[in-house]
Amino acid sequence: MESLDLREKPELLSERAFEKAVNLVLSGLSSSQFRNYFGELRDIERQVEAKRMDWPSVRLRLHLLKARLAYGRRKNGGKVSKEFYDLFDWLLNIAETSYQSFEEALLYIEAILAYFYPLEELFDKIKKNKQILDKEKEFKKRAREEYMRGAK
Repeated sequence: MESLDLREKPELLSERAFEKAVNLVLSGLSSSQFRNYFGELRDIERQVEAKRMDWPSVRLRLHLLKARLAYGRRKNGGKVSKEFYDLFDWLLNIAETSYQSFEEALLYIEAILAYFYPLEELFDKIKKNKQILDKEKEFKKRAREEYMRGAK
């Protein structure tokens, strides 16, 4: 299983998170769906920090979240996009290996979410512009421009 490598290569966090956020926006994922699953992970983190949950309980909750994610993928024709399902499934597999991996997965998801909101807004504006024919191409171009402007 591929690891996140965030501690060895922290500079990858931003670039990887940006690319994932672009793909998730294009997949049609809604911000509320993203927030729901991210909120579950934050709840687990809070309970661990308050010493109300031990590591075996964390792993149990992560497996429950995987089951909910699978259900969300199937429910109502699969409202959870394949891209989001694959990403979260991969991250949950990494997260359950150790608390350090869990923390890294949370950081990665948080970074993706931080990019996701403004990118979702940008894509919505592009979709409404009837003069833009290739909306996906225009979105990727403008998203990259915004990312590069922020990276300076």
